[in-house]
Formats: sequence, structure tokens, C-alpha cells
Amino acid sequence: MNNTIAKIELNDDMNKLKEQFTQFAFFSFSLMFLLSFILTVTIEDNYRLLGSNIYYYFFSFVITIFIWVLLIRTKSNFDKFFKPIAFYVICNIIYLCLYHCHISLICFIYYIPILIISSALKKIKTTLFLALFFIILFFTIQPISYYFDITQPLTLPFDLQTTLIKYQLITVTIGLFFVIASLFFFYKVVSLERKRTNILNKKINAYTILTNSNKASCEGNLLNEPDKFEILYSEILALFESEKPYQNSEFTIKMLSKMLNTNHVYVSKTLNIKANKNFIIFVNEYRINQVLNDFDKRKYKKHTIESIYTNAGFSQQSTFNRVFKDLNGMTPSEYIEQVENNFSNVA
Repeated sequence: MNNTIAKIELNDDMNKLKEQFTQFAFFSFSLMFLLSFILTVTIEDNYRLLGSNIYYYFFSFVITIFIWVLLIRTKSNFDKFFKPIAFYVICNIIYLCLYHCHISLICFIYYIPILIISSALKKIKTTLFLALFFIILFFTIQPISYYFDITQPLTLPFDLQTTLIKYQLITVTIGLFFVIASLFFFYKVVSLERKRTNILNKKINAYTILTNSNKASCEGNLLNEPDKFEILYSEILALFESEKPYQNSEFTIKMLSKMLNTNHVYVSKTLNIKANKNFIIFVNEYRINQVLNDFDKRKYKKHTIESIYTNAGFSQQSTFNRVFKDLNGMTPSEYIEQVENNFSNVA
């Protein structure tokens, strides 16, 4: 199995991991809401403490179990559902905190797994924004809840103090369960990224050996500057066609220089002279060309859009969308629509 096939399989494994974890999380959420509903309805003290939330528990269970069924039946384009699902989870937890903040703020433990998952997916800006948002929310949610009359300050009678302690222990236990599950997800993502890095290192080592061998055979030859640029540019093109190093989202000009056994200043100068573009534009053009080729073959029918652009080397959807439109004058969705129209006309 060659490196390109192995990298495609790693991207598919990453998407499969996200699907499985999201399905597991929603099934667990549904069980949590069902358990909360049953315990609140059947135990008198729980009903006195949390009785106002029984409809929330019930409808959250129904919606969550519906989403879970939808997820296990979804076979493609999972990335279309990922953001709405994440938005639903965050809003649901905010709602939960608004209706429980007069009892306890322990429910904020449910936000920790969200930050872990966001970090695992390398959404650094999103993680920082959410962390800041959750911190502000923690200190303001009670005044907000009281101001909009969602809840009011509560003085518990002595006989409900034990019930409150039990509620907090259950909340912490469930929260820790999701924290451990998200940490396991983080570990699996890191493992897949490590495999991806190993594939890149094998590419670098193999091509460095080949380049050193070729340069050794030419040792002693006197070349003028134009000849050197021409030779190096030919080596860059050959490398990009055979090894496709641009598929690594962390690929840099220094990595390219190491693979060619030269320095990055010389590589940059070569690209400026021979291709009339800088390294980033040069790499992104190769990535977009690969995406266009996949789109023309309608691979989005079998693979997610995220899988296609990450396989080409883009790590962020926003970057991919921006570069795609800059180079093609249309968005990816518009291009796919054009491909489908052409396919329909031919059919």
C-alpha cells in the first residue's frame, strides 16, 4: 500500500472516528435525559427539587434520541451535520444551566468535554472563544436567569439538602463520564495524527536519499544560476507529482528544502523565478487542483467534503473555502452544483 492510499485511509478513519464518537455521545445524552426524567417523576424529593424540568428532560430525550437515529442512518456528508449538532449540544447545556443555576452551578462540568473535543479537532480559535464564553457565562448565568424570571433564588428546606447533594454527585459522575470519553476521543485523534506524521517522515527520508544520490552523481559539474534554478524547479515538480507532500496540512517550505537537500531561501527564490509565485500559493494550487479532480469525479457522493479537502492538505474549512473561491471564482458548493448540472445534461 503506497503512502497516498494510506493517507486517504487515515482521513476516512478520522471521519469514521468523529461519526462513532458523536453517535456514542448522543446515545449517552439520551440515556442521561431519560434517567433524569424517570428519577424526577418517580422520587418525591427529586420532583420537589427538579419538578419544573420534567418537560425539558422528556423533550430533550425525544429530540436527542431522534438525532441519534438520524446519525446512525447517515452514510455520507457527515460534516454537514457536525456544526448544527455541536450548536444543539451547546444550546442544550446553556438551557440546562439556566434552569439549574438557582440550585447549583455544578452542571457547568458538561462544558469541559466540549473544550476537549474542540481542542482535539485543532479548532484553536473556537476553543479559546468557547472557553472565554463559558467563563463569562459561569459568572453571569444566575443574574441572567433571575432577570428574565427563568428561575429565582432558592432557599432549600433542610430535608432537601441531602437530595441536592445526591443531585450534585450524579451530575459530577455523568460529567466525568463525558470528560473521560472526550479524552479517549482526543487520544484517538492524536494517534491518527501521529500515523499521518510517520507517513510524511517516510516520504521525506525516501526522497532525501534519492535526491542525495542524484546530486552525488552530478558532483563537480559547474552550473550557472539559471541552470540551477531550472534543475531545482524540475525536482520540485517531480516531487509534487510523485509524493504529493502538499497533502500534509503542516507541510512547510523548510520540509520541502529538507526533502530536496537544499535551503529554503533557494527554494523560495526558485519558485519566484520559475513559477512567479510564492510557496503558499504554489502549494495551495496543487491542493485545489486535487480537490477539483475529486469533485469532477464526484467523489463527494462517497466521501465527505471535509474528507476531500483534508486529504488535499487543508486543515480548516474556512481556509479551503477562501482559497477555492480565490482560484476558481466560485464557492465549492457552487462548483459541485455546476458538476451535477453537467452530469445531468450528459445523462
